Amino acid sequence: MTSLETLVLYSDLGLPQDKRVNAECVKVRRIIEVQAIRLACERRSEEDITKLKQTNSAFSETSAGPLITSALDYEFHIDIFRATQNAVLLRLVTPFYMISRTRRELFSAEPARCRASHKQHVGMVRAIQERDADRAEALMVKHIGRVERYFDSVPG
Repeated sequence: MTSLETLVLYSDLGLPQDKRVNAECVKVRRIIEVQAIRLACERRSEEDITKLKQTNSAFSETSAGPLITSALDYEFHIDIFRATQNAVLLRLVTPFYMISRTRRELFSAEPARCRASHKQHVGMVRAIQERDADRAEALMVKHIGRVERYFDSVPG
């Protein structure tokens, strides 16, 4: 069994990951992110909402390509974790984002996917701002589901 740290190292080195391992990482991320967005609805500050909006605005305005777009997507999701006010939760999810960096870049290469992600991000920010945990959870599940479906359809 490969450790989480080894998976991060493989990703940093650009080594291919097993499709099953990638799918399992997305499933774990789903579990963590769904709970995190619910917690963000409860604990977020006005500063958190401002930061989420700023990151999402930068995401919508960029045409710099998949590297920048995927970095802004990462930042948006990390902003959600910061809004939980739980540093351990943030540390827990970070390796999963490190592992998925290359896949996020691939996903972000298509402008239509980025526009759809931005629209979902807008809805998530609104739900967090309104402290509507049920709606935020439903939006996150749908959001991550798009990523799962995309990578299920990609060979290798």
